[in-house]
Amino acid sequence: MLALFAFGFASEQINLEIKPNMTLQQISNETHIPVKKIINLLDGDYSKETTVVETGLTNDAIEKAIEKYNSIKIHYYWSIVAVGMVIVFLSLILIGFIIGLLEHLNIIDKVKEKKADAKKSKTKIKKITPIDGNLSNDAIVAVVTAIYLHELEVEEKNKMNLTWKRQPLSMWRSSNIANLPNSSFYKLRRR
Repeated sequence: MLALFAFGFASEQINLEIKPNMTLQQISNETHIPVKKIINLLDGDYSKETTVVETGLTNDAIEKAIEKYNSIKIHYYWSIVAVGMVIVFLSLILIGFIIGLLEHLNIIDKVKEKKADAKKSKTKIKKITPIDGNLSNDAIVAVVTAIYLHELEVEEKNKMNLTWKRQPLSMWRSSNIANLPNSSFYKLRRR
């Protein structure tokens, strides 16, 4: 699409009648040539508001500068397109590289998890021995299952407390719907 844009401008020819009181900005607007490019092609140190008379240049010199621009216009537009594409692709490569590094950002959490797993694995495992000698395998499984379910229930309650714990807030006060007529009077009186 950018290439079509560049070719569209390259094929456009403009016939311009240069008047002595025209500024370089007006010439730029008429010819669709950037002002800085016109000043560059005229080999002078002019401002945008400089008129043709003030530059001391003839119409032929200005027309030659416009023709010179038209001859290099395609290269000028292609250089703009190339610079834009290079910037876009380099930024995409940089973003891809940064996204690839995000998985290594979690290293601290992984180290903490390993330490927590190491602490869990260091817990002492004791053998369950029946007091009266009548403890069956089913009873041991029932006790272990009960302990596991109890720990799971406590963990779920803690998660619910973290999720549902909110600050006490009245929606009527925050939205100012229940603003009583006398409240503005009392606010002014308190000041």
